Amino acid sequence: MDTRFPDKSCWLLLSLFLFLIPSCKKQTINLNDQRRVKVARLLSDAQRHQDTLMNPKAADSLSDEIIKISMFSDDPQLIAVATTAALKYRLPANMNSAQAKECFVQAVINAEKLKSSEAVDEAYFAYCEYLIRENQPQDALNYLNMISENSPDQSKQEAGEIRKLIIHSKINQIQNRPADQLENLIDADYLAADLENDSIKYETLSYLSDFYLLNKKHEKALEYLAELKKSVESAVPVDSVRWYYTESARLVILNRYIDHKVIPEMLKKIDDFGRRKNIPRLRFQAQSALRTYFIDHNQFQKMDDWYKKHPQELKYLKKQNLSYYHRVRAYIAENRKQVDSARHYFELSAAANDDGNPYFYYIYYLRKGEFEKRQGQDDAALTNFEEAFQYSLQSNNYYDQIKVGEKIAALFRERGDAGKELEYANLTNTAKNSLIKFLSDENVQSAELNNILAQKELERQKIQEKKDRQHNLQYLIITCFIILIIMSLVVISFYRVPVWWIKSMGYVSFIMFFEFIVLLIDGWLHHLTHGSPVLILLGKVVIISGLFPLHHWIEKTVVNMLLKKKDLTWFWHQFLRIIHIKKGTTGTAVPFDK
Repeated sequence: MDTRFPDKSCWLLLSLFLFLIPSCKKQTINLNDQRRVKVARLLSDAQRHQDTLMNPKAADSLSDEIIKISMFSDDPQLIAVATTAALKYRLPANMNSAQAKECFVQAVINAEKLKSSEAVDEAYFAYCEYLIRENQPQDALNYLNMISENSPDQSKQEAGEIRKLIIHSKINQIQNRPADQLENLIDADYLAADLENDSIKYETLSYLSDFYLLNKKHEKALEYLAELKKSVESAVPVDSVRWYYTESARLVILNRYIDHKVIPEMLKKIDDFGRRKNIPRLRFQAQSALRTYFIDHNQFQKMDDWYKKHPQELKYLKKQNLSYYHRVRAYIAENRKQVDSARHYFELSAAANDDGNPYFYYIYYLRKGEFEKRQGQDDAALTNFEEAFQYSLQSNNYYDQIKVGEKIAALFRERGDAGKELEYANLTNTAKNSLIKFLSDENVQSAELNNILAQKELERQKIQEKKDRQHNLQYLIITCFIILIIMSLVVISFYRVPVWWIKSMGYVSFIMFFEFIVLLIDGWLHHLTHGSPVLILLGKVVIISGLFPLHHWIEKTVVNMLLKKKDLTWFWHQFLRIIHIKKGTTGTAVPFDK
């Protein structure tokens, strides 16, 4: 399940609009500015429809409007952004491979006219994503390798490298190379951690949790989702949309293993939040998990009550998925003791499905068999369970084969048909043996993935230790250098030197000393505030407001002491006297000459 927060690459396109102004005549500039403002708004809307509202048709329509605006302009910036947006948002039915290639070429040509390496890279990234959607991983890899990423900004270069790793992981996913996919995602996650960018870190953790979820490693997926949730909660302010997306993903997994009343209540809260914020994608996830919970626990009364309270959701479900709509109506009719209506809705559910997916028919016949069993119609239940078993064989899901096979064997046992019971018991045992072999192979794969994870963590630890040693060595050198400067200042002040020299050296020495203190605090402050600019600014204002007067007081006091050599000489002799006493010798303190 895709739990990622909406992709942020659109904002790069918007930033190009704001900061790359071509040199034109004044009237042309005004006209192009108006077009850019309109396109920027359309881009934002397309991004929202694509990622948040789950309405790709609307995003496609908006991208078409952007293209039309750019057709009446010779502005390379408009053309580059419009063609890149077309690669991102056009539906496959409205853009063939030749049109996509032409959009890519135009985007690159106009980006090069702007002399913007970022715009060129964005076009390459968009085309790679298009090729992945078209199931052309090798072509996507070829274009991905053409991206140079020579940005003078180190943070932008690292962000680009993270995008390359994520796209590479998608390519490896299509090519069924989970080990390489995991390696790409771990590298991206480590780079995101170094970059200290919460949005990019959220994205990489989301991809990692998705990876383990798709590979049915639910415990590991929950670990990354817990880390994701912790990351979201530690941010100031907390991004509520991200928090609810993360919680929704966690509950989808927990819903399979835990029977607790808190799960449906939390799913209802997520749905309510999605309704208030108008986020259909989030609501779809929550409602799907909520329906599964009600059905698995035979809580049809609660399902009926929920749809009575939210009748518009039933209408929306009918529009989005007619087959699921009829099945929900069947459960509601069963709860209302309308058995014939329930059977009718089950039949409509099967008729509404036209994708030929064996898993759908397995679920359909399993649920209908359970329905007939609840009505006491064992013959009808048996017929449906046998159909479900045949479809489970087509989907190669051993868990499903075992589950429905045991139901069938139990029904034949109740009827006293030992022959049929033995037949399905043997089929179930065959499925169990196949499952054992499958799990054995899966354990080997898990061991490989865990080995990759451990190796990457070890490499990361070694790199971090090396970096820490380098930093500690630099801190030590700086500390020794500051001490050396201050001691040199004290010693040289015993000699006849100009007053301006002592004041200058004192100023430089204490500036360096207190800036070193600020440097030490800075890393801790970034970690504490998670890179929030506002909090960092407030923290530094508070800290420097205390250090600034302290710095001036200490500098003034020490410099004045150095200038008064008699005072300094007296302190020096007192220091020597203390040393002599500790060594067991006698000494006479030099009186302070007033």
